[in-house]
Amino acid sequence: MVDHLRERRGRSPGPCLGHRARLDRRPGRPQPDQYIPGGGELPHPGRNRDECRQHRRSREQSRRFDDQCHGCSAPPLQASRGVRRRFASRIVHLVRDVKRRGRGLRRLALESADRAALDSRFERAGWRAGVSISGASRGFWMRRVIAATGFATLLAMIGGSASVSADSSRPDLKNYQHVFVIMMENTGYDALIGNPNAPWTNTAATTYGLATNYTGVTHPSQPNYIAVTSGSINGVKSDNDTAINVPNIVDQVEGSGRTWKGYMQSLSLCTTKLDHACGNQLYERKHNPFVSYQDVQNSPARMANIVDLAQLDSDLTSGNVPSYSFIAPDQCNDMHGRAGQSTDPCRFANVQGPGGLIATGDAFLTKWVGKIMASPAWNGNSVIFVTWDESDFTGSPTHFGFGDTSGCCDAEPGNGGGHVVTIVISHSNHSAVTSDVAYNHYSLLRTIQDGWQLGCLGFTCDTANVPAMGAVTGPQG
Repeated sequence: MVDHLRERRGRSPGPCLGHRARLDRRPGRPQPDQYIPGGGELPHPGRNRDECRQHRRSREQSRRFDDQCHGCSAPPLQASRGVRRRFASRIVHLVRDVKRRGRGLRRLALESADRAALDSRFERAGWRAGVSISGASRGFWMRRVIAATGFATLLAMIGGSASVSADSSRPDLKNYQHVFVIMMENTGYDALIGNPNAPWTNTAATTYGLATNYTGVTHPSQPNYIAVTSGSINGVKSDNDTAINVPNIVDQVEGSGRTWKGYMQSLSLCTTKLDHACGNQLYERKHNPFVSYQDVQNSPARMANIVDLAQLDSDLTSGNVPSYSFIAPDQCNDMHGRAGQSTDPCRFANVQGPGGLIATGDAFLTKWVGKIMASPAWNGNSVIFVTWDESDFTGSPTHFGFGDTSGCCDAEPGNGGGHVVTIVISHSNHSAVTSDVAYNHYSLLRTIQDGWQLGCLGFTCDTANVPAMGAVTGPQG
């Protein structure tokens, strides 16, 4: 040990190690090379600690000693340089791995850092108890602490870059308390943003999270509802009644031990929950995706979770709100409209103006988003997604009358659902955020799945092309 220190410093070991050597030669004491059961070499020379401290303060190189003087037997300087070089190389590779592998490696890094910090605390506790740790062991602990520091720095770098472009690394997704999805209808981005008949929508777009490059998956309506709840249109290409046997968000939510409900406005006007339309076209089955899944249709318990929107009032008041709530306004309140006479304010043609479909739908959002945000359920990392299924109906001779077929994120090329508004309101993040990352309904579903660690469905498994919406949901709270 004396030779080791001389080699490292090129001088006498001084009283620190000299005192230890004197202790080593006492009768009955273990010698430096003698094995001590339980680990370590020699008890710490606590009685002369002040002498040791005075000695190290008088030396230019005293910084290599720590406050317990166990730096005396630290590994040679060349070894520590090697550790630093190897560590720098590993950090370069870790940065690449974190970007490629996302949150799983991030969690592993955090756990490793925690373990290293804990190990460091155990080492310090050992010194205070008078137990010496060998130079080889100390080198191991030093590498652990260095790794912990490096991981912390790495994670800070990654976390600090959470912005519009950060979705691919998935660092900012939440473990939501409650998720509310409100699905509006048939109105394009340009028809809403800047429209004086939509004051709530425009205020929310500048107050909360706004996805400025969000598109529907396809045309017409029903496939978009299937997409946002199952990760694919699953062969559904029209508004006709259907029954498909595919995994869906209900399976995932229930499988994780969470709860769900579908709140369908005007559903109470129907004779059965499988009716095609009710209340003079107020309720339309095509806007209720849950009844199209066979494993929901065939389950009385699941069908009982599809209720009229009026139920949301009492659920919000009582605080008995499910984990996942899907809210579909009726066709007079979702900006869709219905076939009707010229005197019907809900007719298709009455889009603009103070009493038009846009103004009525905007008033619906004012009312119900306000109720949600004033309720006991609005807590923790709860989030509200307000989106539109597809863009404006233009009377185009193709694509079911819809002129805008822009899309992204695994939507069928040339057959997207068009540019729509999507607003994200997060309880734990009150800042106004905009993102021009290309998103669609698959992205919305993936965001919920990632927040709850549900796994993926359909195209949400394509993480390279279907980004989660971390840029607008805000940092993890």
